[in-house]
Order: sequence, then structure tokens, then C-alpha cells
Amino acid sequence: MKTLRYMAMFMLAATMVFASCGKDDPTPGNGGSDPQPRPQPQQNELVGTSWQADANNSFTYQGFAMNYIVQFTMDFITDSTGEMFTDVTVEVPAMPNANQSQNETTAFNYTFDGTSLAISDESGITDTMPYNATDNTFTMNIPAEAGEALAELGLTIEEVFGSDKVVFHQTRK
Repeated sequence: MKTLRYMAMFMLAATMVFASCGKDDPTPGNGGSDPQPRPQPQQNELVGTSWQADANNSFTYQGFAMNYIVQFTMDFITDSTGEMFTDVTVEVPAMPNANQSQNETTAFNYTFDGTSLAISDESGITDTMPYNATDNTFTMNIPAEAGEALAELGLTIEEVFGSDKVVFHQTRK
């Protein structure tokens, strides 16, 4: 059942994305040269909103095609707290019995200054996401630490996730 161990490692790497976020320097910017950028939301304007990011990719590992599907959802509950929902699915079309899914909910605290969102989980680890006013998006870099389990398998974050970052779009106001 070596394959199941590898699937478990993929799931671990995905759930580590939020839990292992480190401090990042915010990258402020308006996302382009739009002469009239959208007004930037303030912290209390995030209350009641929901934001979603997807990381879907297909790759081959040890001769097996795999589909990696991750959906992140951030819900802002109060002007300082929220929840991150992570849904991960690994599909192995040639071996449907090896398919796995995992869901995780992580509470977080946050601050938002109009240009960047800083979220921290219960362990105190903080991740900073720049806000793009033109696109009304937050961008989260997938931390290198999340790739440690993948590196043991000879894979990179980009191979599994399809990118080294995910972009959150507002889904509910």
C-alpha cells in the first residue's frame, strides 16, 4: 500500500499550506495602471464576505496520472476573526480505490489595512496576502514548507498545485 502512503503525503502537503504559512513581506500595489482603482475595502467591510481560491492540477507520478483538486474558502465572521475551509481531493483515474478526500477548517484572526491581509492561526503563525484593488483579489503564496513532503517524493509545489500561489476571489458580499 505504498501508493496510499504517497496519497497521504499529498494530503498532508495540502493541509500544510495554511498551517505552515510564514511571515511574508507584503507586496503592495494596485495590480496595474488602472487610473481609477476600485475603493479598497476596509477591515470591517470584510465582515460577512467569503473568498475562494482553487488549485487544480494534473500530473504524473510513478507512471500514474493524478488529479489534485484543492479549494480554499475564507469566511470573515467578525472584524477580526474568520475561518479557512480547505477541501482537498486526489484522484487516481487508473486506480479509483486510491482516490482520497480531506476537509479541514481552521479558525484565524486577521487584520486588513486596505492593501494587505494578515491572517494568523491559533499557533500564531501569520501569512500576509497582498490585496489587488483592480481585480478585488487576495494572493496567497504557497509556502516552501508545504513542499517538504512533496520534495521527499521528488515533486515540487508547482508540479502538484500547478502554481506557487493561489488567488482568492470574492464569492459573497
